[in-house]
Amino acid sequence: MRTITINGQYIILYGVCAEIEGRAVGYDSIEDRVTIVVGEEETEITTYADNVKRMDQD
Repeated sequence: MRTITINGQYIILYGVCAEIEGRAVGYDSIEDRVTIVVGEEETEITTYADNVKRMDQD
């Protein structure tokens, strides 16, 4: 599980799907670049170590 905080908002990414404000969104992750698609709007962001928290799950 990877949690990204953007402007104080947590986006939790599971595999190839994410949930933001209870809505399912899609994303592609290449290195530190993440493209988040909400509805028909696509937003590309670059994440940095200080705002990306990685958590291992069994």
